Amino acid sequence: MVSTRIKVHQAMKDRRQVWDTRWQKLSEWFSPHQAHITNKSEPADNSHRVKLHDTKSIEAVSVLTQGHMSFITPLNERWFNFTPNARQAGGDDVDGWFAECSKLSFKELQNSNFYVVAQQVYKDRTEKGTGCMFVRKGRKRTLSFEYVPIATYVFSEDEDGNADMLAREIMLSAPDAVKRFGKEKMGPKVLEACEQFENGKGEGKKFTFIHTVEPRLEYDKTKTDKINMPYSSHYDCVEDQMEIDEGGFEEFPYVVSRYEKWDDELWGFSPAYNALPNVLSVNWLKKLVKLSGEVAVNPRLLLLAGEKANVDLRAGGVTYVSQRSAQAQLPREWGTSSDFRAAEYLIGQDHDQIDKFFHVNLFRMFSDLDKQMTATEIGAREREKLLMFAPSFVQFAFDMGGMMTRLFNIIAREGLFPDPPESMVDDEGLAYVETPEVSYQSKVALAIQQLANDSFDRVMGRVLPIIEVVPNVLDNFDFDTMIRDLARNEGMDEKWIVKIEQMKELRDERAEAQQQQMQMEQAEQATKAMSNVGVTGEQAMEAM
Repeated sequence: MVSTRIKVHQAMKDRRQVWDTRWQKLSEWFSPHQAHITNKSEPADNSHRVKLHDTKSIEAVSVLTQGHMSFITPLNERWFNFTPNARQAGGDDVDGWFAECSKLSFKELQNSNFYVVAQQVYKDRTEKGTGCMFVRKGRKRTLSFEYVPIATYVFSEDEDGNADMLAREIMLSAPDAVKRFGKEKMGPKVLEACEQFENGKGEGKKFTFIHTVEPRLEYDKTKTDKINMPYSSHYDCVEDQMEIDEGGFEEFPYVVSRYEKWDDELWGFSPAYNALPNVLSVNWLKKLVKLSGEVAVNPRLLLLAGEKANVDLRAGGVTYVSQRSAQAQLPREWGTSSDFRAAEYLIGQDHDQIDKFFHVNLFRMFSDLDKQMTATEIGAREREKLLMFAPSFVQFAFDMGGMMTRLFNIIAREGLFPDPPESMVDDEGLAYVETPEVSYQSKVALAIQQLANDSFDRVMGRVLPIIEVVPNVLDNFDFDTMIRDLARNEGMDEKWIVKIEQMKELRDERAEAQQQQMQMEQAEQATKAMSNVGVTGEQAMEAM
């Protein structure tokens, strides 16, 4: 099994080579300090950075990465909400319990290293098209996250498009491997290197360990030990060809986030692929502009042969010329004319296109908005930009679903959630909690949801004139559902929305009060009518 896993990993790694080449090219122009995917110098040398004459590419990646951090998963405001799925949807107590779990989960996320790791993952997502992190129970905190660099892993998907198998390379020195796994688990080659280190001969080379996680096809579901969990976990040492550790996970522990997906490709497609021609173009133009500027400061000179030594280009220098040079109007500048305006125009065009590919104006718009501006105003101003970014956000929400489920379950297993309400407890006193659904409520999520509200406004604008002619046309709409969805799309706090059961009770009470009022009014009218014909109030009541 060890050799099989190592061979499978190598075969998948070989198929990834074409992507390694692409990522290397993108790194050279968008993050030169990380350009060591196929060029294995560690750390990356400076050869790629010195080729950059324009840093718009680096800026665009940074803006989009920070946009993810600030407006999709912000640190200072809860950006998600757990809700019961259709099978467990119930009354106020169930909704309230999931709402409380959402608040506690966000606090645990804030207390973890998620935001440190997420920034690196988002950078890979926006630049290379795919980012990855490892989610586990922490030793000192409830949750722990680990960044998995691009080009160090391979993965596959299930039939629904979810990543469900991943094999990752981890490079460790012998002392680090012993520290992580224990000396008793090491093979002869690692132990030999560790002995050399203990004898003062240095750490020596690094060893390759492969962590493979995949669905476990057969296991005893009645047991909860590590070898009877839904996902198997194996650490194998390539050099020693032996298994170092075996374990398991209740949920798939890796998050693979793609920017966008095309056709049947596993790996994501980032805006950097589209922007690369503009990046190369503007870099070349900037190089020409710098050259023209250098020529303007240190111009080319046309001289008579043999008179070079007579020219003094120092500040305040005096140049003596011969009669022949004076007659020929020499020395003089030569070949120094340049049209900077044309270059500036072309550079501006490339910069604008790079900004469009990376949605720079969209996220700058979010950062420039007044904090109190509503999602309605955002949607009205930047609907087109939101529509362009929406596919990437949908992919983000899909890929993050597994992480959110694992996050919820880890916290639940730690017993940090309050006791479930009685409606979720069976006759034997056991609570059964279905995997919750996740709704996103960051600024970007609410702005995209606002697009649905815009369709409501447009439809109502067309329907209102028709109502005057055909009033019953409103019977085509479920206004209760529409109003509740509009409120949620606007980001209204769930506790401000009256529960359906409570709303029905209010309506029943109101209808009953109206009926009583009508009966009283009818009785009063009947009393007046009887008195007009000489019947007393008591007689009128008896008549009724």
